[in-house]
Amino acid sequence: MYLLNRPPVIVLTLSCCVVIFVYILILYSPFLTNYINKLKISKQVNFKTSTGEHSQCNYNNDITHRDAQNFRELLKITLNEFSVDFCKENRENKDKYLIYRCDSTTMNGCGGWNDRIKGIIFGYIIANLTGRTFKAEINTHGCNILDYVIPNRVNWSLPRSFHKEVIQNDDVQIRDISSDFEFYNRVNTTNFTSYIGVKPKFVYFQGNLNYADKLKENTFHSRQLSWMSNLTRDQIVGGVYKWLFKLSPALRQRFHFVVENSISSSEKLICAHVRMGINPSNPSDIVVRNIPSSLPKVWTFLNTTLTKYKRSKVFVMSDSQNAIDQAKNQTFGDRLILVPGMILHIENAVREMDEAFCKAQAKVVLERFILMNCDVLMISESGLGRTAAYVRGSDEGLFCLVAGEIIPCKMSNLRALYHFY
Repeated sequence: MYLLNRPPVIVLTLSCCVVIFVYILILYSPFLTNYINKLKISKQVNFKTSTGEHSQCNYNNDITHRDAQNFRELLKITLNEFSVDFCKENRENKDKYLIYRCDSTTMNGCGGWNDRIKGIIFGYIIANLTGRTFKAEINTHGCNILDYVIPNRVNWSLPRSFHKEVIQNDDVQIRDISSDFEFYNRVNTTNFTSYIGVKPKFVYFQGNLNYADKLKENTFHSRQLSWMSNLTRDQIVGGVYKWLFKLSPALRQRFHFVVENSISSSEKLICAHVRMGINPSNPSDIVVRNIPSSLPKVWTFLNTTLTKYKRSKVFVMSDSQNAIDQAKNQTFGDRLILVPGMILHIENAVREMDEAFCKAQAKVVLERFILMNCDVLMISESGLGRTAAYVRGSDEGLFCLVAGEIIPCKMSNLRALYHFY
């Protein structure tokens, strides 16, 4: 009735406005949809600042990884974009330190490279919960962690150790929870301020499990950890990894020489990480993870994928020289990219192999960085591959070798597939 009582000019004007609005809505609906989807992905989270206040921070699930068209675009994202913003860090006790340490004396038995990275990630989070300055040092076999990865957004580096050897006293404490599954089960109820302690200036820490799921449930630090509440473990681990680490200049240069020079701007990179476990190249491993009869299925998978992406290169990482040799003899051998060097599990190296150890560790770090940037990634039962998948940040093109079969998989269900902590 309102419109019927209005003059014709007003009715016509209102009608035209409605038509124009509908036209604009239809015209820009793809952009609006995309914007709304981005709002759904972006989550506001609470993080305690150095003043004790709680700020709103944004977590973005790095949707650009899914939009990347090939290896070159994925690499650009990994090198230049970061998906987590933790705002200001809690530094209430900035003159006190929590230090992840791995050495050849008191703080030994750190596990492989991925175990060490998990310990650093957990240590960084605990340092923030307790207001301590976080540092990390790995000095085993004469090798320095800074030869492989360097700080990204957080300066965790420690060019000179505070202590040549860690010996406990009133000012120095050790918290070693490596493979401590009882502690793992208590993470959700642990008051880390009490656990780490207030008095010691230096607390040296070591851990080797993925504690993200338990931290999300923690009752003492729920407000400080609220940024985790709507995230899966892959988002937490992948995000914090990118916040902490980037490839060292030496390995970045080697990466350019080995990989970037081998792939054109239009080619994709198809990757497989085949962890065999106990084998002649890695006799000191603790379990058999895959058997040689599963390798033909890996080669079939790679060949099938190459028929879909004809302009592609193949990268294979393995702890078995037999697997590497087989890969060389496949039909894709002329398109195969490998990182040369000795295969060595860094936890099981003997003291006499210091120089070889450092080179072998560099090989592992570089190979995993490559896995983080693959267009198609097949992983197996290994923390190296899982964390690479987390940092890669996409379920698209992700496959898993499970019980001799290769299946499509998702980052969020890797724990259920491989039954790990």
